[in-house]
Amino acid sequence: MASHQEVIGSGETFSLGTSAAGLNKFRVDGEELLPKTENSLKEFRELVTDLGKELLDKMAAQASNAKRVIDKMPQNFLYIGHLHLMFPNAKIIHVKRNPVDTSVSNFCANFGSSLYYSNDLTSLGQYYVAYNGLMEHWKESLPDNILEIQYEDVVADLEKNARRMLEFIDLDWDERCLNFYQHTRSVNTANFDQVRQPTYKTSVGRHERYGDLLKPLLDELKPVLP
Repeated sequence: MASHQEVIGSGETFSLGTSAAGLNKFRVDGEELLPKTENSLKEFRELVTDLGKELLDKMAAQASNAKRVIDKMPQNFLYIGHLHLMFPNAKIIHVKRNPVDTSVSNFCANFGSSLYYSNDLTSLGQYYVAYNGLMEHWKESLPDNILEIQYEDVVADLEKNARRMLEFIDLDWDERCLNFYQHTRSVNTANFDQVRQPTYKTSVGRHERYGDLLKPLLDELKPVLP
């Protein structure tokens, strides 16, 4: 998407998470986030508006003449509710992958303590199941705001799925989306080397090479496996 002439790819930022944290002043342990009194509800709405404007200004500052700004931070799934409060028309492209391959990919990457659960196969499985449950909730609650794309389908037919995504965000087709690896923009995220290559199929079914070593992970993933 970031290769499209009308799209700016901002990479993986903490902007949405930071904005969402601004609403924590209304959270009380054991209670819902939304305030209970008329005065606090008014204050809550004003804060949502202010946080949304601040976030929009940040995106607009880097967008230049672009029509769309994309933030691909994986942890953004945690803040979909906050995002919808600030921007009811925001579009979310949810790219799913085989649960075992997803978890193995996370386990093999060195995220250190920032993503602590990725260092343990059991924790990874538990985290994936929780993430999947949360996304099922949002897909049911916001069906018009979320497009789900399967990673394996993108690998098999890039153009078909690129067209689906562009249509979802109301943009015309741009052939450059097929040649994304030729884009000269700076990439500072964990997949910096992958975006310089054409699509490849070698990561599909990657987990199969590890056999019984993945048993702790597979045991936890049972609720989401076919």
